[in-house]
Amino acid sequence: MERSSHLPLQRVRSVRLVTAPTHDLWGTGRYFATMVTANRNPLLSTVVSGGYTQWTAIGKQIHASLEQLCSTYPLTIDRIALMPDHLHLCFRVTSPLSKSILRILVDWRET
Repeated sequence: MERSSHLPLQRVRSVRLVTAPTHDLWGTGRYFATMVTANRNPLLSTVVSGGYTQWTAIGKQIHASLEQLCSTYPLTIDRIALMPDHLHLCFRVTSPLSKSILRILVDWRET
């Protein structure tokens, strides 16, 4: 079944969270997530002179979608690094969640 999303987030293959081993993923705290595009296709940004990256239209859409996610859940994004085929996200959960942060990110990815 085709997704009706206007964002190509279904191209993101995996979500990895790095937290303390005993962290519950429902509460407040700082998180680091990495998401990789399907087949590591370079869809999110391009490398320009000096080794910097420039976000593609898809990368800009994903950034806007992450900002929208922060208005839905008590999340604050500290840093985003959009590489050509993956992104790194440093963020904080500022109050307890109704579902785990992993479930929120997987649902967001599948939007």
